[in-house]
Amino acid sequence: PQAALPDAGIDEYYWSQLIGLQVKNIQGIELGEVIDLIDTGANDVLVVKGDKERLIPFTEFAVIEIDLDGGKLTADWDADF
Repeated sequence: PQAALPDAGIDEYYWSQLIGLQVKNIQGIELGEVIDLIDTGANDVLVVKGDKERLIPFTEFAVIEIDLDGGKLTADWDADF
């Protein structure tokens, strides 16, 4: 169970915490919902499903803010990409 897991460190998240978050870009455009993550070896990648499927690298440059309580994630990602 989730309660049995140790607390994640500062700026660290379990994948299960990220799945289901609603994703908007910094312009406020809805990109969709995190439905999965991919481990590429270099960094994790968010799989975001909305009007289309987007793969957004889970890096400090692409992921601007995570609000677990609000169920939101803000990404620096072009809606056309």
